[in-house]
Amino acid sequence: MRSIIAFSTALGVAAFASNANATGLSTARFGGEHGHPMTDNPTAIYYNPGGIGMSKGVNIFLDGNFAWRVATFEHDELCPAAAEPQKCGAADTNEFGEAQDAIGSNYGKGSLTNMVAAPMLGATVNIPIGEDYALGYGAAFFVPFGGSSSWDKNDAYAEPPHPRYPGPVDGVQRWWAIDGTLRSLFISNALSFSIHDFAHIGLSGGVAISKVNTIRAKSLDNSNNLAAEGRAWIDADDINAHLGGGVVLTPFRNDELRIGFSYQMPVGVQGVTMQGTLSINDGFGNVTENDVELQHVWPDVFRLGASYKPMPELELRLFGDMTRWNLLEDQCITEVGTPECRDGEGQLVDEVIINLPRNWNVGVGVRAGASYWLDENIEVFGGMSYDSNAVPDSTMEPALMDFHDIGVSAGGRFGFTDWLAMAVSYTQLFYIPRDTTGKSELAQQEPASLGPDAGGKYSQMIGFLNLNFQASFDPFADDEPEDQTANE
Repeated sequence: MRSIIAFSTALGVAAFASNANATGLSTARFGGEHGHPMTDNPTAIYYNPGGIGMSKGVNIFLDGNFAWRVATFEHDELCPAAAEPQKCGAADTNEFGEAQDAIGSNYGKGSLTNMVAAPMLGATVNIPIGEDYALGYGAAFFVPFGGSSSWDKNDAYAEPPHPRYPGPVDGVQRWWAIDGTLRSLFISNALSFSIHDFAHIGLSGGVAISKVNTIRAKSLDNSNNLAAEGRAWIDADDINAHLGGGVVLTPFRNDELRIGFSYQMPVGVQGVTMQGTLSINDGFGNVTENDVELQHVWPDVFRLGASYKPMPELELRLFGDMTRWNLLEDQCITEVGTPECRDGEGQLVDEVIINLPRNWNVGVGVRAGASYWLDENIEVFGGMSYDSNAVPDSTMEPALMDFHDIGVSAGGRFGFTDWLAMAVSYTQLFYIPRDTTGKSELAQQEPASLGPDAGGKYSQMIGFLNLNFQASFDPFADDEPEDQTANE
């Protein structure tokens, strides 16, 4: 069994790391310019549950991000000198793992053009308790981590099909990613408690449904040899608890200053173990299916920010987050029942079938924004952002791409009635290209982690439209006093 499953690292996981529009696999951009740790709309259930305490009455929120993504991976024609020769090609092929009638199948440029949508639905209620206290509750579902991708075909091998090698049609990046999804969907509840309109404290928790479904090319010797090329497909999921909390301080009665801080614990605290199946086609017509476990770690997130209104019609915002992707050291496929990838001394345990070293870094994001109210029903806003890269050169691969990026956004919020408002905005993300040629260490790892060299030129662009609707009504508001003169 071990020799068969070793055919696949099967962790071309996730891939649309920047469906996220943030560091690593973070996707939390729901709410647009109003999704931050000082907000009082239902996105506070995730960003900072203390913010529910600043809302009035009942609020129902429907949000959608509609994104496009263009990305490329260009594999260098040269085999890095540090790599073992068999990692660039077998003896019966050239140094790129290609036969002479299949030149260009393992090097050159791969690309993708994807369109995706991510919904969020939430509702909150804030109930006054006397003059100085309030109790809030919220519920929502959203996807803060992960995404999906599908790479373009290699037209040179599409029509007519290659007579000997059917694999190259899936592109030069196929050894790391063809189609893939990795995500964590939250179903969350939250409570808040407000004290004297000064401190708003909140807790959130619920279940996180993690899923991976991905396919990639793989050979039995972990090279990119066309003669031994097959496919590996893993489909696994898991359900874990998630927990977070935060506080918003409003030191002035007129709410002109808000200071927010929140913390989101890692899903499952110590990591998640997704159980499922690994299906393998070895390229010779033999298909094997085995029960396996995928060990993965989601990060914890710290958020801090402030908003200030120097005048009633103008609000300024500055906030940021720190996402500890450095918790993700390995992703591994193990035999069923294996508690972890490594032992107390840092060595891979015997039950590990395949391990992919990640050794990611802490990710940092900073956003600044402003809103201006033309009148009480029309708000225009804009912002700029920066997100750091969490993926080092040594473990970068097409399935898990990340970059430093700068974002620019603009939009508006429009009140149609006293109880219904719509917000729409567009964000463009500009990514700084990366060249990891000669820096990849995937072909130099311990035996359980070997794979083809992933060095090359990476580029990406993403833009997304955020659209949300908020319905609000306050059944707890004091009735306005009657106009006595009207009755005389």
